[in-house]
Amino acid sequence: MKKHIPTLFTLANLTCGILATICLLKTHDFELAAYLVLAGALFDFFDGFIARLLGVSGELGKQLDSLADLVTFGLVPGLIGFSLCEEFYSASSGAYERLIYIPLIIALMSAMRLAKFNISTDQSDSFIGVPTPANALFWIGLPFLLEYIEVGDMYTVILLSILSAVLLVFKYKMLSLKFKTFGLKGNHGRWLLVLASAAGFVTLTIITGNPLISLPIIIILYLIISVINNSLSKT
Repeated sequence: MKKHIPTLFTLANLTCGILATICLLKTHDFELAAYLVLAGALFDFFDGFIARLLGVSGELGKQLDSLADLVTFGLVPGLIGFSLCEEFYSASSGAYERLIYIPLIIALMSAMRLAKFNISTDQSDSFIGVPTPANALFWIGLPFLLEYIEVGDMYTVILLSILSAVLLVFKYKMLSLKFKTFGLKGNHGRWLLVLASAAGFVTLTIITGNPLISLPIIIILYLIISVINNSLSKT
């Protein structure tokens, strides 16, 4: 019985992704979709944690986890980009309607990213390319950030979609929050990311009143700190 417990959490993650997909296609409710993705991320964390705790991790769970992640952290961000482009296109009556489908490349590159991760042997304490959950956090907060700063159009979303897709499969070492020890030695970048993210989350939530707005900023910090950490580790 215990071997099925992590699978239930993985399926809960997948359920959140499916519901978020339906939500975006039917109502464009970015807020509900965002919280469904966050719930999916929570289930995604606990399925691996519980599998290791119970000692029941296996190939089936690994493959099922990737399929769930593809929906929650791959398809949903692509649909958020698509929905934003659709709204901007309708508002501006633009001439290039087919461009609104470009953000769906996020889903394609997320599939590539997850497949590469499954066969990789060098991502135990870091990631190669931006992880799909981190990319998803950027996208679920983006609609609220664009609305708050009153900046953005279809072409901004398309540019961000292309950049996002490239970063998913870009061969560059990104920080992982997998702490082997909680001391500073070897963890300077990780602790900097944790503290900077916490400070950014609290500050922006107080200023804007919407915690989701902080998510794209936190992911940008993640990219910057990863670059700094890589530079320092080479010196």
